[in-house]
Amino acid sequence: MSAQAATDTTGDEEDRAAEARERFAEGVAHAQEARWEEAVTAFRAALALRDAPTIRYNLAAAEVERGAYRAADAQLRAMGPDAPASLVELAAALRERMNGEAGRLRVERAAELDDTDVTLDAEPLEADALAGDVYVAPGEHVVEAARDGRQVARVTVLADAGQRTRVYLGVGANPIADPAPAPQPTPLHEEWGFWAAIGGGALLVVGVIVLAVALGSGGTDPVRGNFEPAVLSWP
Repeated sequence: MSAQAATDTTGDEEDRAAEARERFAEGVAHAQEARWEEAVTAFRAALALRDAPTIRYNLAAAEVERGAYRAADAQLRAMGPDAPASLVELAAALRERMNGEAGRLRVERAAELDDTDVTLDAEPLEADALAGDVYVAPGEHVVEAARDGRQVARVTVLADAGQRTRVYLGVGANPIADPAPAPQPTPLHEEWGFWAAIGGGALLVVGVIVLAVALGSGGTDPVRGNFEPAVLSWP
């Protein structure tokens, strides 16, 4: 690389850093006024220009404030091993708050559906998401599996705050001609939660929902998102 090219590259990097710093400062200002949508937009813009644990943490905290727990979880996971110890502690406190406020879905598939594409509320669930808990806002959610663009399994689940819900996508052995009736409430001690017909009556889909005990923080108050100056300093 020529000296001129090196100078140009350095100048471009400095320009990107300066712009990222401005977007970061905007995010801080919005967060201080509890304008969470605007804060998320600004922090995302800063992250697109510079990847740093501090930006990701503050973006995660802002996402939690607006109830976007799945997005917050993704940012906390991406902070990486090089994050300062103090930031790791804050991230752990934020996750503890999420564990109390959000619902968590553990989505599993029968072996027959290993080749399907799984979505949660029409958003793709990648392999790493299927391997662990998916944070969601409390309420009703839809998990679907599709093969070659055609739905082959669908489960509607109600997620409760502070609880982990197991969602099982499976195909029954016997096809049915007519759609199954709407599922009725099932006692929690019964493993098989409800049945629903899909695919024009070609398959019988099993949705298993097992509610675990709440994983709270022992009755302590949830940890609030932290926007202290030390956290918001430019990374």
